[in-house]
Amino acid sequence: MPRAFYDQVKDGGLLLIVLKVKGGGDTLFLLEKVCDHFESREALPCAFLALTGKHALEDRDPIALEEVPEWTSLSRSVVGRRRFWWGMGSASQAFLPRTVGFRGFLGIAEPAAFGVFRRKPRSPGPGSAVEGFGLWGEQRTSLALASQDDFITTYGSEPIGIRFWRHLEQWFSLGMPDLSCFRLHAYPIDAAPPAPSTGWVTRQSASEFHWMIDG
Repeated sequence: MPRAFYDQVKDGGLLLIVLKVKGGGDTLFLLEKVCDHFESREALPCAFLALTGKHALEDRDPIALEEVPEWTSLSRSVVGRRRFWWGMGSASQAFLPRTVGFRGFLGIAEPAAFGVFRRKPRSPGPGSAVEGFGLWGEQRTSLALASQDDFITTYGSEPIGIRFWRHLEQWFSLGMPDLSCFRLHAYPIDAAPPAPSTGWVTRQSASEFHWMIDG
């Protein structure tokens, strides 16, 4: 959300924004201006093109694991592997829609550690699709990776895998929400908003988002 939105929209004014989940998945939020910030009034899944130019989010697209320096050693250090089914369907075609709810939740709960990954194509042609998503451990010395073959694999050390599963259990306990189930308050990044008593906080270049859900 560009900083100008906070300055140009009057108190009580309405604003439609699209928030994107890493790896694919959009949510349309209807926000109302309340004093110096915005509060969500409605939300629903949608599909929009991404912003370009100075407001583009460069870290939203999947990264190739082969281009991550730590992957060479991590890939040889599997410490855990558990089957987990995201739902019926072709893994290559349905992985994104089947995982969008939990990916959105991880992006809120662990914005710094959350990543989405792809493999380089083995032959010339269009780039490969998203293959997995997960959480990095500190300094990328470990990785918990949920892949489209319906496995969750832990590389490097077990704690990151345990952390991933705890987030999955918490998401289950909340009713498996996607982003449209959350209430959202958005503040300009240079404001001093009150700390939320529950929920999560994420920050971007111009905004601080407070995410809350009943549960």
